[in-house]
Amino acid sequence: MDFLTPQFFDMLVIAAIVSGLLFAAQRIRHDFRRPPRFPEDEPPKESDK
Repeated sequence: MDFLTPQFFDMLVIAAIVSGLLFAAQRIRHDFRRPPRFPEDEPPKESDK
């Protein structure tokens, strides 16, 4: 059990933060590429003016 050092736990925390940031970035990218959920959120079309 010599591998349970403070440096090992530091690396676990860093790995958790990095993986969380990657998942958050992937989710934000997915949300921005999706069309609007509600029709009132869509930008006005040229024919609506």
